[in-house]
Amino acid sequence: MTSMTIPGQSHARSTGIGLVHNDRSLLVGATYPDQEELGDFSATTGWTALNTDTTGLATHANHIIGTNSMEFDKVDGAANTVFGAIQRTPSPALDLSRFGANDELQSYFTVSDVTNIAYAFVRLGTDASNYNEWRLSDASITINIWQAFPIALAGCQIAVVGNGWNPAVVTWVCVGIAFDAEANALANIRWDCLRIYSSRHTRT
Repeated sequence: MTSMTIPGQSHARSTGIGLVHNDRSLLVGATYPDQEELGDFSATTGWTALNTDTTGLATHANHIIGTNSMEFDKVDGAANTVFGAIQRTPSPALDLSRFGANDELQSYFTVSDVTNIAYAFVRLGTDASNYNEWRLSDASITINIWQAFPIALAGCQIAVVGNGWNPAVVTWVCVGIAFDAEANALANIRWDCLRIYSSRHTRT
C-alpha cells in the first residue's frame, strides 16, 4: 500500500485507503474550544463548478475526512479565467463572527503537477462579488500528497470587489487553484476538508 502524507503536522494515523492522516484536531490530549466545518466534500450535493473553466465535478474515494473527497478538472473553457474551482452557497448562512484574526482556516487538497499553478485559494463571502481570499503559493505546494492549507484569518491576501466578507453572514464558499495562464489545464484536482477552528487550543 502506497501512503500519501500530509506535511507540517505532528500526529498521524492510517485511514486504511493508502493515506496517512495527520490532523491537528486528532492530537492525543488536545482540546479545541470551537471549530466549524465549512463544507462537506463527501458528496457533490450543493457544490457546483465556479464556471465553464472547471469540469468533471465528482467524488473520489481517496480522502482524509468523511467518506470521499471532491475531484474536478481545470480546462480551457469559455469562461476564459485562470481558475479551476468549485463553490457552494450555504443555507442557512454560516455565522463565523465568533472567530478572531488569529483563528485558523484549515483545508487539504492534492494535485499531480504544480508547473502551471500560481496558488491555491479559499474564498469566503456573501457572494462571488463580495469575498475575502486566502492563498497558498505554488512554492508551498508539493505534488501527489494531501497538501495541508492552514492559514490564520489575519493572513487574508485580498478582499475582492465590494465589501469583502461579512463573517456573520457567509453565504458563499469557494475553493480551488489559480493557474499562470487561462489556457492551462490540469485534471484530477482533489479537495477534502474545509473548516475554521479556534487557535486557543490546549494540550495536556
